[in-house]
Amino acid sequence: MTFASTGLFASHVLSRPPAAGLPKPASAQTDPIVAADASAQTQSYADAASQTEAAAADGGGAEEAKSSDEAAPADAPGLLPMLRRAVPLMEDVLEENLGSTALDGYPPNRGLLGEEAVTLKCSLTPPTAVIENGLQCTSVEWNASGSVLVAAFGQLDLSGWCTLPGVLAVWSVFRRDLQPDKPPETSIEHSSCLMCVACHPEQPSLVAAGSFNGEVLLFDLSSKDQPLRHSSQINDYFHREPVAQLRWVYDPSTLDYLLSSVSSDGKVLFWSVSQGLEYPVRGTLLAMRKPVTSDGNAKGSAAVRHSGAVHGGTALAFVGGSSKATVQDPMVVASEAGALMGCSAPTRDAGVPLANWESSAQRVLSYVSGRDRPSVQAHVEQWTRSNRIQKVDAPHIFKSKPDPIALFDSEGGHTRYDAHAGPVLGLDASPFHRHLFLSTGADASLRLYSLLQSKPLLVLEPAACCLHSAAWSHTRPMVFAAAGANGSVYLFDLLVSTSSAVAEMKQPQQARPPGAVHTVAFNPRMRSFLACGDANGFVHVWNLSWGLANVRPGETEQLDRAAKALSDGEGGDADGDGGEMPSSVKQNRRSDVTGSGALGAAGEDEGR
Repeated sequence: MTFASTGLFASHVLSRPPAAGLPKPASAQTDPIVAADASAQTQSYADAASQTEAAAADGGGAEEAKSSDEAAPADAPGLLPMLRRAVPLMEDVLEENLGSTALDGYPPNRGLLGEEAVTLKCSLTPPTAVIENGLQCTSVEWNASGSVLVAAFGQLDLSGWCTLPGVLAVWSVFRRDLQPDKPPETSIEHSSCLMCVACHPEQPSLVAAGSFNGEVLLFDLSSKDQPLRHSSQINDYFHREPVAQLRWVYDPSTLDYLLSSVSSDGKVLFWSVSQGLEYPVRGTLLAMRKPVTSDGNAKGSAAVRHSGAVHGGTALAFVGGSSKATVQDPMVVASEAGALMGCSAPTRDAGVPLANWESSAQRVLSYVSGRDRPSVQAHVEQWTRSNRIQKVDAPHIFKSKPDPIALFDSEGGHTRYDAHAGPVLGLDASPFHRHLFLSTGADASLRLYSLLQSKPLLVLEPAACCLHSAAWSHTRPMVFAAAGANGSVYLFDLLVSTSSAVAEMKQPQQARPPGAVHTVAFNPRMRSFLACGDANGFVHVWNLSWGLANVRPGETEQLDRAAKALSDGEGGDADGDGGEMPSSVKQNRRSDVTGSGALGAAGEDEGR
């Protein structure tokens, strides 16, 4: 084998990258940023102090700053010296302002009048039982705090036996989740119609009500399971007829409130809550008296004898010039015949302590007239001996069944005021004047009386319809309201007019015709609100304007002067010469004063 060398040649091929993939250098730059420095400085400042000690400076000359929301301690250095310097000066200025007459000639803004004076806040839907039984709203009342509205439902035109139920409804009117178009969350039913309601003046949860059958009921709204706390009995010594009205009155001797009630059976009774309404602690009989001689003749009498008949009571009020009525205040009672009777506070004669008589029994006996007390005492003691009772307590007095006339009658009789020409349906006393009270009746008149005068000081006739109720404002001495059978509430302001209402509150439009307004009540705490209840069972809450709700400077004194002018017969017509009214009243009297139901009528009666 032969080998031969062969020359080999070598070759190579270089790769070439694609043009698109070749990198290319590039650069970008923003505009040049211009920066500048600047400085600012506040002006020079100075510290000043007013009625305080200057703050101490630190070593560097700067004062120590304190947070504005930090309160200075009561024992801070310098506080007492500052008060010693400032208080006498402040008291001197306040005392000087009391006697200042700088603003006496300035006429204050009376607020809105007419239709704009009041606005409807809400109309409250009654409970289902009220609608189903066709009940009426017979009474409304605000509780002690003014946040809860209580209404009683029944029938005012019943005769004979009552077969309808009664309902007590409660609304928290100012709750955010209140739904006026739905029935109230709290409603209490009773076996007979409820005719009146009265809230305790100091305990917001206690509510008293009077029934058609004559019961006096006490409810505790804080008890959901058993709200009825106490109930009175029905017999000859308690009420046997519908309870027309209830009033809470304070008894200074016991430092507690008594519940007074008036009924068409002619009795005014006073009940103690601490005794559970078991018996009345005292009472007054609205007896019809006639003068008779000792031989029984009706002429030339030196004595007054009970005729055997009584006045059917419809309303009562305690006239004392204060929102807190007491048993010592004179009491005015109205009757179904239109009579107005003033009853002085009964005198209590404890006498000598009786053996085997409990203190409660002696208290009831102490209010019996001195003429009849021996006979009542002998009757009770004879009954206890026959029943082998050792100790006589108050319930035993009523169980022994003494003569009701002797037990409740009084020797003094009653003061008479000019009667209405029909039943008196409403009474209310002024909380600002110790002699004034209002009355409304079926004769379409609203009357202003004074305890010192038998004739009315003022007679108003806002409409040709029955007036069911009257209420005096708790904050405005010269503002009061009356409820009409035509479905309206009339608001009066004697600073504006002494002859006509300054506002008429009509019921809102409903599916059924407007019903008579039976009751009206001002809120004792929230002065801008007024409530009323109608015959359809609805309760309406109204918002009063600022002018009708807020007292004017010196308004109480203006009421005193107006009452004096009216009682002196200075009320004549606007253009007459019957004397001068107080300037505050005269300047604001309207020019449409008429003779009927106005100041002129009262002045003419006085002239006669």
